[in-house]
Amino acid sequence: MPLTRIVIALEPGRVSPEAIELGDALARASGAPIGLLAIWRWWEPVELALMVGEPSLREEARQALRAVGERLRARGHNVTERVEAATSIGSALHDAAAEDTTGLLILGPAHHSGIGRVVAGSTAYNFLHGAPCPVAIPPRGFIAPAGWPQRIGVAYADTDEGREALRGGAALARSAGRPLRVVAVADTRITLELALAPGYGVAEILEARRETTKRAVEDAIGALPAGVTAEAVTLAGDPVAKLADAGDELDLLVCGSRSYGPLGALLFGSVSRPLLHHTSIPLLVVPRGRERRLEELLDKSKEHVT
Repeated sequence: MPLTRIVIALEPGRVSPEAIELGDALARASGAPIGLLAIWRWWEPVELALMVGEPSLREEARQALRAVGERLRARGHNVTERVEAATSIGSALHDAAAEDTTGLLILGPAHHSGIGRVVAGSTAYNFLHGAPCPVAIPPRGFIAPAGWPQRIGVAYADTDEGREALRGGAALARSAGRPLRVVAVADTRITLELALAPGYGVAEILEARRETTKRAVEDAIGALPAGVTAEAVTLAGDPVAKLADAGDELDLLVCGSRSYGPLGALLFGSVSRPLLHHTSIPLLVVPRGRERRLEELLDKSKEHVT
């Protein structure tokens, strides 16, 4: 059976150091092997490049991947390399993520161009409409300190997506031997619909939301499997702002998402996309129905260590 691995997607001409750093750190934490994927745009003028004596773009991609691979092997990782020709970054990412051997796909920061921009509206944006596996995205300038991650968080909501994110986060915490912080936010912003709710006072409705959120996250933690140490954190306010603030005390935040629809509308209604641009820590997005990809990667990871 082929190894389930962490795949780092890179563009040869603008390799993301943050994606490499995050892949290195997650592989250390999980024991999983790394697959490097460079996507080469086959429609670019290879013949012209050859005519002027430059290496082909495919060979340039191979060289870029080889350099990254050598660096990661020097750090003790089991690394494979692959160059793919494609007309669409999004399609190539989707195909790679759909492979049974891909347990987690790592992209570049949201603010980068190219592959990193799949979360910000590029030609690869459709990839995140229904990602076939969990996706991790580092912030710009991300550097993992020794022993990262020490503090793993889950953005929890009492939905199928939230529960799947919690299962994925719990699997990562158990594999890394770290405690888990489960953060739930009661949305207490006052909207026109809320203000006009018949028969109820706004204060009573907001208090009910807080209590419902608190009970839901405590019940979810109580149902976690043995071997996972978790604490509940219940906040109230704007979910994006509160989760971004909570991220200041975390190293990694695991989020859930639906399998379809733009990433901006995936988490808690419309939280994830702005969160990508406001948080200073990596996000690990678990698409609905895909959490077992992450669990499988982590359950088998100890068998991968050589």
